[in-house]
Amino acid sequence: NVFHQDLKPKNILANVDCKLKICDFGLALVSFNDGAPSSIFRSLIL
Repeated sequence: NVFHQDLKPKNILANVDCKLKICDFGLALVSFNDGAPSSIFRSLIL
């Protein structure tokens, strides 16, 4: 699971087919099976 933490219209892109993509994962947290969010991959997700 990924918790974006900065979801706003500026961070949502749309292509010519109006398919949406979420971008800017700079503040994202990763949650593993234990459910506790972790920011260990923050530097890898840019």
